[in-house]
Amino acid sequence: MKILIVADLHGQIPQIKTKDFDIILSPGDVCEDKYHRKYISQWFEEIKKGYKKSAFKYMIETLPKEELAQIEQKRLLGGKKVLEWLNKQGKRVYWVAGNWDGKPTTKEKEDTLFEQYEMIYKLFYEELDQNLKDFENVENIHLKLKKLPHINIFGLGRTFHPEFTKEVQAALNEKERKKLTQMDAKLKQKIKKIYEKRDKTKPTIILTHNSPYKTKLDKINNPQSSAHGKHIGSTIAKWMVTELQPEIFIGSHVHEAKGIEKIGKTTCLNTGFGKDINYIIDTKNMTIKEL
Repeated sequence: MKILIVADLHGQIPQIKTKDFDIILSPGDVCEDKYHRKYISQWFEEIKKGYKKSAFKYMIETLPKEELAQIEQKRLLGGKKVLEWLNKQGKRVYWVAGNWDGKPTTKEKEDTLFEQYEMIYKLFYEELDQNLKDFENVENIHLKLKKLPHINIFGLGRTFHPEFTKEVQAALNEKERKKLTQMDAKLKQKIKKIYEKRDKTKPTIILTHNSPYKTKLDKINNPQSSAHGKHIGSTIAKWMVTELQPEIFIGSHVHEAKGIEKIGKTTCLNTGFGKDINYIIDTKNMTIKEL
């Protein structure tokens, strides 16, 4: 079996460079982001001045409700356009949602550090917007295990942040730390329970949105960014790599850290961003090749 992997697309239609593949994998961020970019740039400037909240929270606080609703609708329709195009390729498509693929943002309670991280865990269980629901050939495999003829594929969407680092734990009070510890443990337990049902005679691919935390695949290299030099990968993703040890792990999110890194027994891929990016996995020897 040959598996085609596309990258973060942000509303772009992928340019497929081969017809020699059996299924398609997408690590998310299919939704449009160009209507948000101006406000993201403004948010970065506010972050430098000490603003502590998310970009979406910033937009909620600064934009009229009607304008925000229009921007959010365009974001979702861009994602729908991508999924519709993938659906027409006549191949089975498995995808997971990225941080740009959530429901329309009209309100968000995250005024404290605890509320920000509590919301991150809640988003793992959020239903997708109707625009992004499954098409005939396209399936969202968040918290699902697909046992295919030659491979197992496990999916986890919405991994877009270092969920529970030591720095975050140290900044919380005891009650908050206990609550997030419980949420973290609950999610990992759920993942492990599903993952254990795989066909252990076949190799496994884990498909997520973000890349593993504190690796070469999650480090920001952009002097214009307030996060320059920082690792912004997922601690859940890192746990899946080190604890579950799949043959291949696929993530993205950190566009400039595109590449491959071997972590223990697992070959980890950050697909990067762009419509021209294609990778092929050949399940005969579990190799990854960029086209």
